[in-house]
Amino acid sequence: MDTESLLLKLMPEATISGHVIDESGDPVKEATIKLYRENRDRGDVRIMQVGFAQTNELGEYDVDHLQPGTYYLLATATPWYAIHPQSAQPARPGQPGQQNAVQVVDSFDPSLDVAYPTIFYPEATDSASAEAIQVRPAEQRNIDLRLFPVPAVTVTIPRPSDNKIVVSAILRQKVFGQLEPFQGELRYASPTTYAISGVPPGEYVLQQSDDAPGAITRSVRLNLTTGSASASANAEQELGNIKLQFKALDGGSLPIHLQVALIAKDVHSVQSA
Repeated sequence: MDTESLLLKLMPEATISGHVIDESGDPVKEATIKLYRENRDRGDVRIMQVGFAQTNELGEYDVDHLQPGTYYLLATATPWYAIHPQSAQPARPGQPGQQNAVQVVDSFDPSLDVAYPTIFYPEATDSASAEAIQVRPAEQRNIDLRLFPVPAVTVTIPRPSDNKIVVSAILRQKVFGQLEPFQGELRYASPTTYAISGVPPGEYVLQQSDDAPGAITRSVRLNLTTGSASASANAEQELGNIKLQFKALDGGSLPIHLQVALIAKDVHSVQSA
């Protein structure tokens, strides 16, 4: 064979970089950048995360090694000056001494109880309004994002009457059809409640369970505005399960590895097994 004239063509990779700034135009350090890409591998359109970065002290970020395609970009951060009303230790099992350890900030200023909503390029606060970014081979895109503070919400969750039971509660926000966790800590707020503070207003799903034997995870949708909100998922809001059984038409054996995907019609979320 003639191996002297082989030609292998490589696709040049692209880069997206830029700055994240606050309402005053100052750089936001340690902001989280997430990059998503349209995926059509299964015949439908799904938007999946493909990149991650954090800004440096100058508010700069860089996501490289990108293939051509359609992308979406978001940024999340916490205002450095924000102070929230609850300041207790995170809720952990097996530490009863912390159950009433609530520390209230002295001279608390409500104007500092603020949060940055997730910003989707260019200035949207929900993924449905995000604008697509077309990336070509070898392209170097420069995209800046700006964050604006809004009054934060404190979500309170009732504690079980049995102090030996520890509740697990996670706030999740819908991002391109997937429920992604909000980076907030569940804290002891009082002898009868837990709290998650510093939550930006918006639509969330609260997933709640406890450490009791046989406990089932439950979920409830929340539309949070400013101020405080009390939430608890009841027994009618348990997460569901679907059990499927497949049989070959001819009675023969099925493939050893069979992938099954359940796709939600309205949000393109996928659960697979």
